[in-house]
Amino acid sequence: MLLSNKLNSLPKDIGNLKNLKYLDLRYNNLKKLPTSIVNLKNLKELHLTHNENLTSIPSQCEKLENLEILNMIEVNISNFPICITKLKNLKRLSLEETKIKSIPKEIENLSNLELLNLSMNQLKSIPDEIGNLYNLKYLYLSSNDLTTVPCTLANLKNIEILQLWSNKINRLECLKELDNIINY
Repeated sequence: MLLSNKLNSLPKDIGNLKNLKYLDLRYNNLKKLPTSIVNLKNLKELHLTHNENLTSIPSQCEKLENLEILNMIEVNISNFPICITKLKNLKRLSLEETKIKSIPKEIENLSNLELLNLSMNQLKSIPDEIGNLYNLKYLYLSSNDLTTVPCTLANLKNIEILQLWSNKINRLECLKELDNIINY
C-alpha cells in the first residue's frame, strides 16, 4: 500500500511485480501511471481515488484481465476510458466525482459488474446498454445532469440500490417494475 503519500509518479519497474494483487495509491499526487502497470496480470484491486492531477490511465488497461475492483474517485478524467469496458472480470467500478460527460455503449461488456458508481459527474444521459448489466446490484447516478433514465434499467432484476437524487429527472415510469430496489 502506498496510500497517503506525496507520489507524483511511479517507477516503470512497478510492472515487474507480477504477483501483485492489491495496489492502493489513494491520496497521492499522481499525474499519470506508467504504461508498465498493465503488466500486473494478477492485480485484482486498483485504488486511485483522490489523485486529482491524474488525467488518464494507460490505454491498454484491458490487459489487467484479473482486475475486479477499480476505484477512481476524484481524479481528473473527462472521458470514460474505453479500455475499462474490456475488463471482463470487473465487479466494482467507481468513477465518482470525475468530469465524465458520457458513458460509452460498450459499458454493456462489463457483464460481471455488480457496482457502478458514476455519481457527481456531468452526465446528461445514460446509454440503453446499461440495462444489459444483469448482475448489477448497486447503481449510483446521483448529482449529474440527467433528465431521464433509459427504460432498459427495468431489465436489472438484481438491482438493490439505485440512486438518482440531485438530477433533473421529471419522470420514472419505466422503473415501476423494479420491486426489489431498497433505495432510490
